[in-house]
Amino acid sequence: MATADLVLVFPARYRVEELDVLPSGIGELDRFWFPGASRDGGRDGLLVEVTPSEGKPWLGTFAFGYDSPRAITAIYSCPNENSLCVISAGLGCIVNVRNPSDWEEVRALPVLDVRAVIERKLLLFSDFTKLSAYGPQGWAWTTARLASDDLRITEVGSEYVRGFGWDAEHGREVEFLIDIETGLQSNAPRC
Repeated sequence: MATADLVLVFPARYRVEELDVLPSGIGELDRFWFPGASRDGGRDGLLVEVTPSEGKPWLGTFAFGYDSPRAITAIYSCPNENSLCVISAGLGCIVNVRNPSDWEEVRALPVLDVRAVIERKLLLFSDFTKLSAYGPQGWAWTTARLASDDLRITEVGSEYVRGFGWDAEHGREVEFLIDIETGLQSNAPRC
């Protein structure tokens, strides 16, 4: 099992800890399986204990997504201080820590890169072909397809995101520049 990177760059109204085994006294904690927030079981995954500053602690099992060395396994604080992002082998979920049944799947699959844009209060996710951003109210935008494969973020500023990806149709690498507020592409050719 891969150990998750813990990246708490945004203020958080909870404590979170990755666990290797179920804790003793498991019957005292509510348990959820993601995706789905099922209480009846689910797939194996990353085991996390969450203790909200208001409310009772709970356990989450976040299903493993992809068997790929590029797929991320990490736990991120979110621009909303009551939300938590858990990425388990590329499968990402954003969960309201006070109400784990209130969750959404990250619109990048598999998650290959995550960037926190503190000054814009955004979490930025990439997969092989596009970018998605989440802000304090949740999902903010998803780009159109920027590449056929191998999308890479090379620079994140307060106004834009720059990167490269493979354009299979033309057999070459292409550059993209994305407006960080809107998710719209500018000054770079599309695939």
